[in-house]
Amino acid sequence: MNFFDKSLTKKIEDYLKEEPDEALRSEIITIKNNPHSYDELHDRMATFLCFGTAGLRGQMQAGYNRMNSVSVYRFAHALASEIKSHSSNKAMVVVAYDARINSARFADELVDVLSRLSIDSCLFERS
Repeated sequence: MNFFDKSLTKKIEDYLKEEPDEALRSEIITIKNNPHSYDELHDRMATFLCFGTAGLRGQMQAGYNRMNSVSVYRFAHALASEIKSHSSNKAMVVVAYDARINSARFADELVDVLSRLSIDSCLFERS
């Protein structure tokens, strides 16, 4: 039984296709199957995590409005598109990370996606 509106349902379906981590997919499915979880699921899925003055920040959980690989991939794609649309010269992205859990992994993922989209990047070697 579906307790959610069509827009949220579509976002859930899309997210489940994008999320490479089985544990995070299961997290969304578990929440989705709880008829009392609309607020939680809406908070995680209705908006996208935004890049701010401190970079990408959010709770490390499943969902578009959380910090996870899907958010990193989407940010990398948006950044590459923005660079390509506003730069006639070759651009270089400098990527750094800190000591937070998964920060180095997310930095590696960002650099990998940028590379696949033909954007040069420089990754700091240490936090």
